[in-house]
Amino acid sequence: MQPPLKLQVLEQRKRRYQRACRRKIAAAKVSMGLSRNAKLSKGVKLPVSNNLRKAYWKVGRVTEHAANVRKDWQHKFTTSIVRENQTIAMESLYVRGMTASAKGSADKPGSNVKAKSGLNRSVLNAGFGEIARQLEYKAVWAGRTVVKIDRWYPSSKRCSSCGYVLKSLSLSTRQWVCPDCGQSHDRDLNASINILMAGKAILAGADGEDSRMNKTGGFPGLACGASKDAKRRSRISRPLALKQETSLAKGYAIGLRRPGIPTLPVLARQPKS
Repeated sequence: MQPPLKLQVLEQRKRRYQRACRRKIAAAKVSMGLSRNAKLSKGVKLPVSNNLRKAYWKVGRVTEHAANVRKDWQHKFTTSIVRENQTIAMESLYVRGMTASAKGSADKPGSNVKAKSGLNRSVLNAGFGEIARQLEYKAVWAGRTVVKIDRWYPSSKRCSSCGYVLKSLSLSTRQWVCPDCGQSHDRDLNASINILMAGKAILAGADGEDSRMNKTGGFPGLACGASKDAKRRSRISRPLALKQETSLAKGYAIGLRRPGIPTLPVLARQPKS
């Protein structure tokens, strides 16, 4: 799962526009007789030129474009997953902790701050939380099953062949060999296999160490904004337009008439005389 490259292009363009904004702000400070890096005191207003307004408008426009590209990719990605699979197993990731800043404090400065900021940007660009939310309500619409695995389940450290669990596994380690059975693993592929097996174990009613995992069965869409007729929609056999989210769009998906707009009669075409 890789976000589109268009997001990287838009991110670079946004940075360029933001640098232009900072240059224009510095020029406005110089025109007031201040230094370029001086902080404005309370109550002092910076003269805003038309060029500065245009620069801010460009930043807002490219930000909106990136949001639309990300939203379109997320909907296409989640729709394809729901249409091609009957059971979907995913890990409940702690995105806020994954994207925490590594800057640290003045007493204890952090390490690898620049690399961590790049990782945080990549995680936020993917939008794991939004993808999980869309998978849940689209699975309800299409009659699929969604299984959520606990975040503490050792999906990356556990060998998918023999079940051996490593004591520690750094984030930079992308390949590792099981010391018990000697099987070589790709970190992400091994984690996906373990998550799938854990999801199947939950559906089979297994106990033990998998009992800490969570299963969202029934109609989890009620917890993410779906209406009460989700059960009725899930029984519809014909394909639905899974990209709509609003209640009105859901009415379109099941063939309801738009409220407030009368239905016009279909007139037969008169033959030419």
